[in-house]
Amino acid sequence: MLVIGPVICINIVCTKSTGREAKHELKLREEELSRQREKDVLEAKRRDTLASKTRFYGDAMKHSLPKMPHDAGELPAYFRAVDNLFVLYDVPT
Repeated sequence: MLVIGPVICINIVCTKSTGREAKHELKLREEELSRQREKDVLEAKRRDTLASKTRFYGDAMKHSLPKMPHDAGELPAYFRAVDNLFVLYDVPT
C-alpha cells in the first residue's frame, strides 16, 4: 500500500481516501512509532545490565587474549598484554 497525501494506491488501483481513513492511518503510524520507541528504551536498559556488559566484553576478549604462561617469569609480560587489550577494547574497570 502506498499513501500519497489523500490518495491510497493498492496494487496499482488508486482511490481517494476519506479524512477518516487518513486519520486512522496516521494514528496507526503514531502507535507503531510509539511501540518502537518503547522497544528501543527496553533494549537500551537490557544492554546496560551487568550480565549483558559481561557477555559483550567476554565475547570481544575471548579470542584476543593470549594463553596464560606456566612460567612465572613470563607473567609480567602476559599481564601487560592483557592490560593493553583491555585498553584497546575500552573495557571498563
